[in-house]
This record gives sequence, structure tokens and C-alpha cells, in this order.
Amino acid sequence: MAEDYYLGIDIGSSSLKVALLSKEGDFFARKSKKYQIKSKAPGRAVHEPKKFWWDNLQDLLSDLWQEIPGDKEDIKAIGLTGLVPVFTALNNQGEVLPEAILHIDNRASEEAEYLQRELGLNVSTENILPTICWLAQQKPSLFQEIDTVLSPHGYLVYRLTGEKTLDKDSALMIGEIYNPKDNSWAEPVLEKLGLAKSLFPLPQGAAKIAGGVTKKVAEETGLPAGVPVITGTGDSFATLLGSGTYNPEQALIYLGTSATYIKLDSSVDNYINKPHFKAGRARFLTKVLSCGESLEKLSRTFNRGLEELNKAAANLVLSESPPLFYPDFRSRQASGLLGTGALLLNWQINQGYPHLYRALLESIAFRLARAHFSQDKLPQEINICGGCTQSELFLKIIANFCQQKVRHIPEAGADLGACLIASRAVGDLAIADWKNILDRFASNNVIPELEQKKYYNQLYEKYQHQEKLLTKVKYN
Repeated sequence: MAEDYYLGIDIGSSSLKVALLSKEGDFFARKSKKYQIKSKAPGRAVHEPKKFWWDNLQDLLSDLWQEIPGDKEDIKAIGLTGLVPVFTALNNQGEVLPEAILHIDNRASEEAEYLQRELGLNVSTENILPTICWLAQQKPSLFQEIDTVLSPHGYLVYRLTGEKTLDKDSALMIGEIYNPKDNSWAEPVLEKLGLAKSLFPLPQGAAKIAGGVTKKVAEETGLPAGVPVITGTGDSFATLLGSGTYNPEQALIYLGTSATYIKLDSSVDNYINKPHFKAGRARFLTKVLSCGESLEKLSRTFNRGLEELNKAAANLVLSESPPLFYPDFRSRQASGLLGTGALLLNWQINQGYPHLYRALLESIAFRLARAHFSQDKLPQEINICGGCTQSELFLKIIANFCQQKVRHIPEAGADLGACLIASRAVGDLAIADWKNILDRFASNNVIPELEQKKYYNQLYEKYQHQEKLLTKVKYN
């Protein structure tokens, strides 16, 4: 008897992943392809959408078809997710612009300040609106070519189905021009900025079906023609689902290019097709933008692999006066590690790269722990996933700082979450079914080390004290 499958696609900051999940959860396959963020100048960070996302997707699907135990025609739905917010756009010929501008790109800092000062908008360079304004001012000929603003996963929806879509959560991240109450765009603001409302598709829920795979794409990719493709959502919400984090008794720590701590105020079932992140739903308690990126930079700086760095740092004798590391002190954003934005305190002449690496892990873990302890009621379970969880030392440090066990699911991820949203879109699986599927995946609990409790309590207090002092420092 044939079994149904769901295909999940995840556009990450450093790789594209595809996953295939069977309805019963007894089959799961994943393929990925890496790429590197492009930076042609300081403060710039872009992807090449066609090359990174679409061309790689075709290659990965070709590899995936070698493993599917059944027939490709048994794929019932395709779910998509991607890093957000990222400026991605189509021109008036229906072609994607050569560069997608990432949220860590800070070229539009002056435009963000203008929008704050003149229009009272609560935006930053992480939002898309300042970037759109930058393009209008600095690249007017390119701006005139823009027909539609999309998200990264929205671009793949367009390539697969021909439909131009934008999910509600991504719409909210553009920058205070979307009103979720009546699902409309703020036309007075758009008029002041000289932006046409037609630039932005009418937002849809994450689990809404955007369209079906076209016949042309089916011939190019091997996907079944007509299979439903969902609108999709940002990778943070998809990761919640793909890690089994569904209710207020749970929290999620994600360790990827960024490190985040997400708290749930209510069950995710209540807002799958609404904007996900706001009070009463899911909330970011902290976001450390320089996590995986900083670890990789440190690895390249010392010309040592991450495995070697982890081993050396784990073998250190813990000091009563360890170095305190602030890799993004200047901007509190993804500024350069070991560059002008970094700050290192308590460094001693006899300390080397293992001390610096461990200090970086401890710095990130402190911020996650501070978010953890900011809650009135601590969660009963902390799930943790992401590429940086390959470091057992990192997991132990986080558990020690939070003084609570963390549950690590190696296979958890946004691509798996995209599979689950796809199953929901076609009415197959409910959250109870998702829980049963996630229980099939291997997991391990990382327990706080009692013998190191005093050390981490003291280190937490040192970071707390130093943070208070640093808030008084003006960095010019």
C-alpha cells in the first residue's frame, strides 16, 4: 500500500535543505547544499536567489529522488520556509533581482533613522522597508524595475506555482506598513514614501495553499504536476514546529547563524495562519545575531576546525577570573568578530585560543540564560536545535547557565517543520499527530553539572554586573 509524503524546503542563511517525511513518520530523509553569504563591502550581506535557492533546489531534488522508497506521485503537499526578513523582489519581467538583501545587511541605516524620526516608525536595518527606501534613493533605475516584493520562500513558491505570495508573518516584518487586523497595507505611509501598494501581494496564512506545481516545473524537477504548494512562513516558526515546541510549558533555543530564545504564550495551533510573533502567541525573548557567524570567524581566524576548538575549550581548567567576551558590543548586531565592534575583558597573557572560544560560547549562553530567567514562570521543557548544537560543550554550557536540562533533537529543524505545516494545509495531520511523529526521532537530555553550578552562578553575576557598567559606555 502506498504511503503519503510531505516535502519540506528550508532556505537558510548558509544552506538550502530539503526534507521528505512520510505521513506515519517512519521515513525521513534530508538533503542540503551549502553556500556562503556574499559581502562586497563592509556591512553588506546578500544571497544570490536564483543560484543559491532555485538552482540548488533542483540539484537537491534530483538527489532526494534516489532515496524515496515509494513513488514521487505520493507527495501530497510541499511546505516552504526561509530566513526572514530578507529583501527579495521580482522585476517587471518576472525575474528575481540578482541579490537578496539579508537582515544583517546595514546599508540602509540612514533610511531606518529617517523612518524613525520623520514618520515615527519602529523600524531598523533588520526590516525590509529601509532597504526599499535605500534602493529608491541610491539605485533608482533598479528600483523602477521592481514589480513585486517577496520573501525568500515566497520566491520559491513563485517558481513552483507562478503565484506571487507573501505570508502574514513576513508582511509584518517589512516594517510597520502592514495591518494584520484587517489584512491590509498602510496606504497613507506608502503614499508618503512614494511606494505603490501593488508592490506587495495580499498576505496569506502560512498553511494556506498558494497553488500547484506547474507542468513546466514538474518536467524540470521531477515533482508531481499539480501537487499543492503552501504559502509558507519564516524559519523561526517552522523550527518551533520541527522541534516539537508547541505549548506554553515549552521553550525553544535555536543555535544557528543567530541564537534565539523563543517563549510560547499559547499553543501554536492557535496562530498557524496568523502573524506568529506577538504577545499572547510566540515571543523572542532574545536574539543574538552573532552566533554561528562568530564561531566560524573564530575558526578561520585561528585556522582551526570547530571540532578542535571544542575539544581544546572543554579541556580547560575553569578559572575564577575567566575572560568576558562581547563579540558585538558596538552594535549589538552581527558586526565583525575580533573587529572594531568586539570587546574582550579580563584577558590574561597566558590565555590562548581555547579560552577565547570558550568565552564566546559562554557569552552567548549568558544572554540566552538571561532571557530564560526573565520569565515569571520558567518552562518545564527547553528544546534546543540548530547547526551549532553539534558542540556538546555548547549544550553543556547552556544547560549550566540556565540551571535546567535541555532536550536536544539532532534531526529537528525548519525543513521538518515545513513538512508538518504542509500536512496541516491538506488536512492530514493535527498537532497530536505531530507529537507522535517527533517522538520517533532520537533525542538526548543535557543535564546541568552540579559540580560546576557555583562557577556558572558566579560567571552569570559577573556578566550581569559588567552589562550594567557597559550600558553607561558610549562607543564612538
